Amino acid sequence: MHKQIILLLTLFYSICSNAQITGTVSDSSGEPLPLVSIYVQGSSTGTTTNLEGIYQLNLAPGTYELVYQFIGYETQVERIEIERSPIALDVILSEQALLINEIVVAADAEDPAYRVIREAIKKRDYYNTLHDQYACEVYVKGYNKILDAPEKILGIEVGDLEGALDSNRQGIVYLSESISKLYYSSPDTYKEVVTSSKISGDDQGYSFNSAAEMQFNIYKNTETLERAIILPIADNALTYYRYRLDGTFYDQEGRLINKIKVIPKSATDPVVSGYIYIVEDVWNVHSLDLNLSKEASQVYFLDTLSFEQVFIPIAGSDDRSLFSNIITFQFGGLGFVIEGEFTAIYNGYDYEPKLDKSFFKHVTHVVEEGSNERDSAYWEAVRPVPLTTFEQRDYIQKDSIREIREAPAFKDSLDREYNKFSIGDLLSGYSFRNSNTRQYLDVGSILSGLSYNTVQGLKARVDLNYRKYFDEKETRRILYWSTLDYGLSEKKLRYSGNLVYRPNRTTSTEFALFGGSSINQFNNTPAIPTLYNTIYTLVDEQNFARYYAKTQLGFRWQTDIIPGLVLNSSIRYEDRTQLSNTTDFVIFDRDERFFQPNIPTFETDFLTGDQALIFNANLRIRFGQKYSVFPDRRFSDGYVGPQLRLSYAGAINQLGGDASYHKISLNLGDNVTLGTKGDFSYFAEAGTFLSDDQVPFVDRFHFQGNELLIYPTGFSRNTFLNLPYYDFSTAGSFVQAHLNHDFNGWILGRIPVLKKTGFSLVAGARVLETSDNPTYWEFNVGLNKIGWDLFRILKVDVVWSVQSGQPTQRNLRFGIGL
Repeated sequence: MHKQIILLLTLFYSICSNAQITGTVSDSSGEPLPLVSIYVQGSSTGTTTNLEGIYQLNLAPGTYELVYQFIGYETQVERIEIERSPIALDVILSEQALLINEIVVAADAEDPAYRVIREAIKKRDYYNTLHDQYACEVYVKGYNKILDAPEKILGIEVGDLEGALDSNRQGIVYLSESISKLYYSSPDTYKEVVTSSKISGDDQGYSFNSAAEMQFNIYKNTETLERAIILPIADNALTYYRYRLDGTFYDQEGRLINKIKVIPKSATDPVVSGYIYIVEDVWNVHSLDLNLSKEASQVYFLDTLSFEQVFIPIAGSDDRSLFSNIITFQFGGLGFVIEGEFTAIYNGYDYEPKLDKSFFKHVTHVVEEGSNERDSAYWEAVRPVPLTTFEQRDYIQKDSIREIREAPAFKDSLDREYNKFSIGDLLSGYSFRNSNTRQYLDVGSILSGLSYNTVQGLKARVDLNYRKYFDEKETRRILYWSTLDYGLSEKKLRYSGNLVYRPNRTTSTEFALFGGSSINQFNNTPAIPTLYNTIYTLVDEQNFARYYAKTQLGFRWQTDIIPGLVLNSSIRYEDRTQLSNTTDFVIFDRDERFFQPNIPTFETDFLTGDQALIFNANLRIRFGQKYSVFPDRRFSDGYVGPQLRLSYAGAINQLGGDASYHKISLNLGDNVTLGTKGDFSYFAEAGTFLSDDQVPFVDRFHFQGNELLIYPTGFSRNTFLNLPYYDFSTAGSFVQAHLNHDFNGWILGRIPVLKKTGFSLVAGARVLETSDNPTYWEFNVGLNKIGWDLFRILKVDVVWSVQSGQPTQRNLRFGIGL
């Protein structure tokens, strides 16, 4: 109650002490101009017009000069005197009258734009590092609108997306506003604290708007999307761009502004196109309007991505600060066409916030408690960009729909319809829910659970998942998932399950009981995905997978120790059983081939120590771990540095367990972006058995090998492309290292014939050293992102493998990423 009174008093004071200026900005023909920047001269206080050209601005009584600035139009200054009554002020902007309407340059002469660009490049680093720190307030409004939606996807009804789509299959699917405090520390660190948040149709939701994520810094050499995009005044920009001076004009403060057309030399290079406006003599950016194509970004579902920014003078200096940042986009896929826009308005800059480095250490995004509880009166008082007519309508419509949908009776009626069972559900799967008690049950499709292997024959699998949430925001929950499978040839039914309790969403803490009977590959990664093993077995008569049966009962616990440091431990009792092939059925019989026995190697004691009592502990450290923190949950924002993992596993011959060993391993890996030169990853690991009294084969160190001609590329960065699955499994010591690099257009983008394909050159090297095998080396060179538009899923590699005393092997590998 105390906070509510303070909020009401603050709003009352704000409304009574300020006056609102409203109006429309249009061009000389009367057409409204959207996204015009309007600010108080000598400050960063301001707003923009909405898509209908309407603006509003709250100012205390006084005399002001309002600057109306829009790219391509003459800047206009209006002097106003404000008392306490609202002011209506409509403004008409004229198209920019350039001092140079047409520039004729001789064939052997250089366009005047190059002089300006070279000067701007010289000052790029100065402006990029101008402020060690700053803080400002940012208002962000974002929306996504579906322009077209299919009736069905793969035969499944799309519906109206809970009322978001109208009869024309159009509608806003995301509309949100936020106000936050943005903090910056050189060279490229941000922290954002959201103080107010509003989402259309969800009065308790927290906006995912982020001013930090919207940052597009024209003074950097590159900005990274799918790949590093070279910016127009980067140090090497002249290699990638041509420039044309389309004219000059003077701004309201008498500075000469150069309007420069930015023209890519190649549409497939990682570059932008459009206009950049540069201030003469001081060589900083006045404004920009740049576009990024899908060919340049290699984000192939993206049709257009545009960046529009306006910089305003900092009082008392020639420097400028970012005032408005507008990102618009359109993309499509699977029959959907979606457009979106995010508008950010920056004001109240503090260039000496004196923030300690620990302030930025782990948390990048904070949403304050109560930020989603602001009412409509609050937003009317603080919103700098007025809502458009369709945005107002969306808020009203979605709020009405939400009130209806949150009623218990309505939830029950929806659940009754949702829970109806049909015969087709036996094949496609079935879902049941009780929205009022927050309970959900999903039974998987029998068809998706069909597979084949030589041990079980045709296997049918059904997955059952149950979720129970204990609070309205679904932070505390119990999860249960289980699997039931039956092999027609083996004639054996198996069942396994996991019961997991997660007390909150602000940590990774969870407790789990698990048990049951299952069939497993010896390498539990697993070595071969089920789908690929099925295809190779039935079609190519090659049974690469090796299985054993396991009955187990165990307990697992996970928790955070400090940010970035997670402990995961378990104790379990296992009874392992050797399995044999029970079928030799194939679709295409190859006379020269036959199925191999279901043993990973030709050792006869690979399951010695059938019973095992095993304790595992795993410590994972992510250096530079970053989080987004909401009042009721936390999300990982990745980490800036490597990941280190220390693992221990021990088996003791107690309570019937006859396996006995202690083993440890340590690995380190990271993905590193090298700007325009591509993406590099490394992984290194070492491990040893501290004692090996009784080590069953299943408990050895196994390595992620591959013997498939066509394999899935979704494997982790520690995958070998040519290594036999179990030949190097060891009960001793090992060291392995993996280096991989995706040049991401850096090399092929320079070859005229290949640059238009969008393919990417990849290369890698791997080594494995074990205490009981000769050193194994592997090298590969290949092409990635083969395909077209959204379907760039193919990777082709030539792989050379080298082992002491063995001839060099060369193989072709086709990777598919689904």
